[in-house]
Amino acid sequence: MESLADFAKDADLFLCEATICEGSTHTVGTGHMDAKEAALIAKKANVGKLVLTHLPSDGDFELMKRQATEAFGKEAYLAMEAEGLSL
Repeated sequence: MESLADFAKDADLFLCEATICEGSTHTVGTGHMDAKEAALIAKKANVGKLVLTHLPSDGDFELMKRQATEAFGKEAYLAMEAEGLSL
């Protein structure tokens, strides 16, 4: 995760996968993250906006958004909400 935070450092927009979700069939996966992990990387990288992508089809999107927003410290977005997102 350290190298990903370095890669995203100070980006205006960070698109990050969040495949894993509690209650979903996608609860584990080598190389995949949950919403909180994605948000912690975004926070460490000091990015402007976080958009979660590669979401599980049966995920609890409101839970994921809430977890990411809490960990990030500012609003996080789901990919389907990002249309028209101003930078």
